[in-house]
Order: sequence, then C-alpha cells, then structure tokens
Amino acid sequence: MPRCARAVSVGDRFRIVGLSLSDHGLRQALEEHPLPFEIYTNPAGEAVTRHGLMTTSQTIVLSPDGLSERAWTGAYLAGQKSAVERYFGIRLPG
Repeated sequence: MPRCARAVSVGDRFRIVGLSLSDHGLRQALEEHPLPFEIYTNPAGEAVTRHGLMTTSQTIVLSPDGLSERAWTGAYLAGQKSAVERYFGIRLPG
C-alpha cells in the first residue's frame, strides 16, 4: 500500500497510521487537510472483513499481533472525542 506523510507515536505504546479504503480523492483531501502520520490505501479484502472496515470514519486500536483491542465509529463529537483523548492521553484539535 502506498504511504504518505510521516509516522506519529503516542507515547511509547501507540503508532498511529491512517487507512483509506480507496485512494480516490485522497491526494486532494490531504493537500487541504494534511495529516502528520502515514496513510495507507486499498487494504486487502481480508483486512477489511477481519476488522469490519467501512467508509464511515473509524478509530481502531490493533495489538501488535493484529487483533482489535478497541474501536470507535464516526466523527469525534462530544463524548466520543473525550473517550478517544482519554484512551490515548492526547488532545484532539477542535
């Protein structure tokens, strides 16, 4: 899968990457809203099925062996934004 941008670590525990199910329109979106981590595109069908990936925004925490540990679906609004910030120990923009 192609890469763009650079990797970001949250503490010593997490490595954040982006995953887009398609590269359609991605370059333009990243020009308008750059992200400070690697972006991968077009995942294998097995990964899409295993992790229940969909077009709606998702945040998924995977263990080093590829198992889902935690997941959030949708935009970072209200309580969900707070839950993600607490889990990762970070402040999200907005």
